[in-house]
Amino acid sequence: MRISHSPRRVNFDFGKNGSSDDRWNTIGGGPQFLFGGSFRWEGPVYYGSGPDQKVIINGEHFDAPQQKPWHYADQAYPSSVVGGDGSTLILATSRGNISARDMSSLMLDYGARDALKFDGGGSAQMYYPGKAVDIQGDGRRVANALLIYVNNSPKPPDGCPAPNLQEPTNAQSLTSTSITFRWDAGNSAGCANNKYVLRVKTTPTMDSGGEQVLNQSVTGTSASVSISDSRWYNRDLYWSVIPEVSGGQWATPRLFRISPNQPPQVSFTSANGQTISSNDQPVWGNTRDWTFVGTASDSDGSVDHVQVVCSSGCGGEQRANGTTNWNYLWSGLQGLNTIYALAYDNKGAASAASNRIRLGVDQTAPATIIDLNGARTGWPQWFNVPVRISLSASDDFSGIAELRYAFDSSGWQASSGSLIKDVPDEGSHSIQYYAVDRAGNTETGYSASFKIDRTAPTPIAGITESHGVTSGVWQNTQGLPTFTWATSTDALSGVFSYQLRLEEQGGAGEVIEAEIPASQQRTWTPNKPGGLRTGDYHLRGRVSDQAGNWSAWADLFTFRYDKTAPETPVPSPTPP
Repeated sequence: MRISHSPRRVNFDFGKNGSSDDRWNTIGGGPQFLFGGSFRWEGPVYYGSGPDQKVIINGEHFDAPQQKPWHYADQAYPSSVVGGDGSTLILATSRGNISARDMSSLMLDYGARDALKFDGGGSAQMYYPGKAVDIQGDGRRVANALLIYVNNSPKPPDGCPAPNLQEPTNAQSLTSTSITFRWDAGNSAGCANNKYVLRVKTTPTMDSGGEQVLNQSVTGTSASVSISDSRWYNRDLYWSVIPEVSGGQWATPRLFRISPNQPPQVSFTSANGQTISSNDQPVWGNTRDWTFVGTASDSDGSVDHVQVVCSSGCGGEQRANGTTNWNYLWSGLQGLNTIYALAYDNKGAASAASNRIRLGVDQTAPATIIDLNGARTGWPQWFNVPVRISLSASDDFSGIAELRYAFDSSGWQASSGSLIKDVPDEGSHSIQYYAVDRAGNTETGYSASFKIDRTAPTPIAGITESHGVTSGVWQNTQGLPTFTWATSTDALSGVFSYQLRLEEQGGAGEVIEAEIPASQQRTWTPNKPGGLRTGDYHLRGRVSDQAGNWSAWADLFTFRYDKTAPETPVPSPTPP
């Protein structure tokens, strides 16, 4: 509801249209339920949820965290409403419960054409001491109220001369939107009671026509106001003052214009060729010399100069070359810096700051760590298990842009800064790698090679005893055997050694072991000075390769030796 004011009259308007500049006061309420003499209650329509739930009634949106009675036209509860017919204001507060529909009938009976609700329930209150009306709801304190009061000061005499306008002067052009209007009471001093109405319009007729820019009651002979609505800029405006009494006369209006200086605009487009597209954009480089480029403009004048500002890191500011197209070379930058630009017009006004960049100068290359199966050093010549390659790049300043690598004969690839690659295949492998940071520093390239052999060599075969002893046959001539065998093979890492084990069978038999390097002759005589004792011996063996793979144990030879003569029979006693 808009409440406008003119001398000796208060006008009420329930419409929702119009500029806020022609309102003397605005009272919050809702929803409206009486429209031109007709009751309307459309709703509720809910949307949202929880504490953000909303409800739409008659096209108006209200907070509705829970369903309340006022959402419904026929729900009754204590109510306060305001209405009227455009010239008469009607206020009503119920002592008990009443629905919106019944309240509309009551307001129609009193002549209202439009009406809207105020806060109800315990907040439905009315106080009119002259008529002994005191409705206090539930006694709570209310946050706001509509107050109607009568000024009982003595009525000034009819006819009050116009004051004398002082400033702004006639046809004055103002560059500021903050304006101080001044006038001299003159012949109105004795009748105005120091109260005036200041009005600004688009026509010199104060009581009709044109658009109203400002209407304000003033105590005293000056008023400082702000006219910041750009609709009124660069237009002919008129101001005048009238005593706020019956019969007051308008002072002869004065013409003025508001032509505020529009500040220039500046943009920061690139830094060393890198496009600037957002505020606080990070920009990295590995050079200390930077060329900044941008543009500037001024809609109601001209650009005087552009300043390039470093607010952290380098510190200070420098005047750029050029104006509408500007550039500046800033040398010797290091570390982290915040850079932006400001433009100044020919009237001294400064632009808002351009997009800032967070400029980092990083001249140190990143570093990459590699490990194979969790070890950074001490890798074996051959692995006999699958190999996991782990690459991890780091950079203490600008951060890693990418990690580049090439495995075996494949082409170069890139990752975000780390790599884990499992290699199960046998054979020889290599990986090349290096990292690049966000400033463009490139690490020296490195490589690592490794080999995988997961297959055991062929077992021992073709074993014989050098003295002609036959496997599994008892003999008494050779007490210390010598064994020879054929060469085993390994397709990848190669044979490393032969392991032999001669075990005496039965009970706690004797065991003799030996590991013969593949580089030596394939012959073995058990280390038993004086020879073996009588017994049954089994020879077993296996083969290892350079990667540590072992063949399975194999039974190779049975050596049987008996050097003990049989016992002499004892003759039976001769009978007597």
